[in-house]
Amino acid sequence: VAKVAWPPAPPGPRGAKGVVLVTSTTGKAGQHRTTYGRYVGAQKVARRVDVFVPEGYASYRREAYRNPNTSAALYKCGGVVSQTDCPEGDAITFYQEELAAMKAGASTDWQNLITRQGSQVSHQLSVTGGNDRNQFAVSGNLLKQIGTTLRQAYDRKSMRVNYEGQATNRFRAGGSALLVRSLQNPGRGDGLYGEALADTPLSVPYDSLGNIVFKP
Repeated sequence: VAKVAWPPAPPGPRGAKGVVLVTSTTGKAGQHRTTYGRYVGAQKVARRVDVFVPEGYASYRREAYRNPNTSAALYKCGGVVSQTDCPEGDAITFYQEELAAMKAGASTDWQNLITRQGSQVSHQLSVTGGNDRNQFAVSGNLLKQIGTTLRQAYDRKSMRVNYEGQATNRFRAGGSALLVRSLQNPGRGDGLYGEALADTPLSVPYDSLGNIVFKP
């Protein structure tokens, strides 16, 4: 069994395309051979999307609410539009959860929260052999990949058996069988990453008891 990974990645949790070339390989008469191969690799996010840091996000929100080109500039201190930050203007500009986060000095890097270092491990074992009249080849492969986005993973197990036999001096027969089992967990796909980019950095993912905060 010959496997060729098509750049940039083999089949995995994000459904990256790949190519698997399968050839009918059998053993050689009088030669028994066992081979084992192992591959271990690491994967990481190549590039992050630039988003606002907490301070920049807060300044952007305040400036948007001060914009005189809107139908009504909302950021007011003492009843008038002000270029100075004040609790009165912040109360209109931010959600209560954002105000609480700013007061506590808390923030969340959502891209960092949903990504991780991925890994890929592959094991390949093959046994070939035979005699003058019968030859065989048995091979198995285990592939386990953990994606760079949380809950994305790919697991594949495959086994192939090839056999050729000389029934008579004029008749030779053979056959092969391939068994593949794969399990792909795409997680929430690109939807999770899209939400991470849209979520406000002035928030926390968990409450004081460690429970997930819905729609922070």
